[in-house]
Amino acid sequence: MSALSLEDQKTIDFLDRKLDEAIKAEVEENSIDFDRAYEEYQNKNKPIKIKFKGRTFNIPASVPTQFYVFYLRNCIRNENGKQIVDIPTDKMPEFIKLMFGEEFYEFIIQNEIEFEFVIGKMASGILEKWKLLSEKKTKKAL
Repeated sequence: MSALSLEDQKTIDFLDRKLDEAIKAEVEENSIDFDRAYEEYQNKNKPIKIKFKGRTFNIPASVPTQFYVFYLRNCIRNENGKQIVDIPTDKMPEFIKLMFGEEFYEFIIQNEIEFEFVIGKMASGILEKWKLLSEKKTKKAL
């Protein structure tokens, strides 16, 4: 088989470049970039600051996905047509860590903060802020 002429090689190189450009354009056309939108979202939704016993803890302004999945799987049940928030006892540490963060969890354990206050006041306040708990719509078992 004979070697390609210079003109044939230029044509092949040109077609290879055009193919690469077409593939890149197709990938870009079939994708959605949410980086900028998420950055703007974060700038508008600053964390909730919780001040407690001389410390400040940051809680996300809206429900983190990992917490929401946990909450739906473990803490919501229907009873007589009403949604009941009922956190299983064995899931309490995970609930608190996912809502407030590991640092907050360690802080309340070290400082022996009463469980009733953490769940009854603090957690219910965050659930209300995140619109996951409403006195009108939800009977609570917190």
